[in-house]
Amino acid sequence: MIALLLLLSPSGGSSPDPVTVHQEWSELRPVLVEHSKSTIPELSPAQVKDLVQGKRLGIRLEQTGEVDGAMGVAFMPLDTEAVWIGGLDDKHAQLAAGLTEVWLPGTNQERKILYQHLDVPAPFADRHWVVHIRNNQALFGASEGRMWERYWELDPRPLEECLAELPEEPVWLDGETLTTPVNRGSWSVLPVSGGVVVLYEVHTDIGGPVPEELMVRFAMMSLESFMDKLQELGARAPSHYAEDHFIIRRPDLSPIQPGSLQQ
Repeated sequence: MIALLLLLSPSGGSSPDPVTVHQEWSELRPVLVEHSKSTIPELSPAQVKDLVQGKRLGIRLEQTGEVDGAMGVAFMPLDTEAVWIGGLDDKHAQLAAGLTEVWLPGTNQERKILYQHLDVPAPFADRHWVVHIRNNQALFGASEGRMWERYWELDPRPLEECLAELPEEPVWLDGETLTTPVNRGSWSVLPVSGGVVVLYEVHTDIGGPVPEELMVRFAMMSLESFMDKLQELGARAPSHYAEDHFIIRRPDLSPIQPGSLQQ
């Protein structure tokens, strides 16, 4: 079951025709349902109208046998490449506050293996985990390069084995740092008139004696901050992604040339 909650966000500038955007979303959806790693919502005309006017949707994804997930849906008046660059420019910006990341051996152009440490406010203990992050090349191919998606899941190895691959001076850890038994998700950039629809989905069980309802509320609250930061980074991408920037690649691993985005 999917429960919907409307998250308000400031609206600015003119909006594309919501009827056209809804029709485009309906045309995209069958390919998404077949190839996406995300849960694909059925957006009503009223919800699409809210999106193109600058509001966002927060969706609680009710699970069986697992903590509920959370999904955010936003419209951004930006190009696909700009939003993608904003999301992958992790050397220059962080999408999540309090998160420290270390790349681990095995990382390459097709897969990133990432140790992540989350500084959690007291009285709760910090959390850490290792994830594999990949591009959804099947969706990119099936959509003829129009739909871009990135997804992550926990490294299947025991965490102790992964920690052994950290550098000699790793992130400070203490005995109270806990692991996350569930940590998976995805984010997608989908083209429509006047911009893109962005989906961001997360399923997280942070472990320890934290009530499920508190975890879900925290996840739902994080949707808005993620979308705000992603839109901010996407908007700066045309000027920031300049000639001296490291190469960021499309889902099929072809390079996006620095300086190629339209201002």
